[in-house]
Amino acid sequence: MKVLVTTLVRNEERIIPYFIHHYSDIADKIVLIDHESSDNTVEVAKKVSEDTGVSLDVFTMRNDGYDEVMLKNVKENAYKSFRSDFDVIIVVDADEFFHHPQGTRDRLEEVLGKHEKFAIKPYGYQMVSKSFPEYSDVKLTDIITEGAPSEAFSKKSCFSSNLNLSIAFGMHISEHYDDLNEKITALEGSGFMLLHYKYINVDHRIESIKKTKRNLSQLGHEMLKVGINKQFLASEEKLIEDFNNHYEQREQLNL
Repeated sequence: MKVLVTTLVRNEERIIPYFIHHYSDIADKIVLIDHESSDNTVEVAKKVSEDTGVSLDVFTMRNDGYDEVMLKNVKENAYKSFRSDFDVIIVVDADEFFHHPQGTRDRLEEVLGKHEKFAIKPYGYQMVSKSFPEYSDVKLTDIITEGAPSEAFSKKSCFSSNLNLSIAFGMHISEHYDDLNEKITALEGSGFMLLHYKYINVDHRIESIKKTKRNLSQLGHEMLKVGINKQFLASEEKLIEDFNNHYEQREQLNL
């Protein structure tokens, strides 16, 4: 079994070492599309890939501003030029960690052995922490282990390489189709999780929102007017309230 992970990043130097470390035990290759980061995202990713031994390909994509048309295009297509060499595809954001407590790669191998075509619907959690730990060769799943259940973030981000991914704007809902354009019913209740490390330190959360908002394309601003990415319109007070609500709903997870 060969597993490919793809992600699009811009200025994610704090989370990217944890991302590479997490997927080093799962993926045979990580494809990182860098949206012209101005920080050390790429350098950090390369260093951790060397340390962990996972293959990493980095491609630079010109930054013409952020919008969900661009993101949708990258997520739906970045894996396709590689998929003939892989059995399983995982398409995630840099703060999304696909995980199974009993061993993600082993459980994926079991699924692949039973299903020629599959998409997995994990159970989503919004992981929360008051502080953002500095990377020190320890996996984030060993450090931050509390999260709030989130059905909305139960994204079907893992699927067999013979399927085509179609994502709705908002990025929460996706479907998978075979080459005959037949929709595949997702596997549920398989114990897989999608750990979304978005709520790590409220100040970091607020600054991330501000940075992305400053980088919105003209289309991104137009999409805001129809309610897409409405978090960019939230006040700091609202973002703090949102963070605290998730923190209060947290539970200890068995990772």
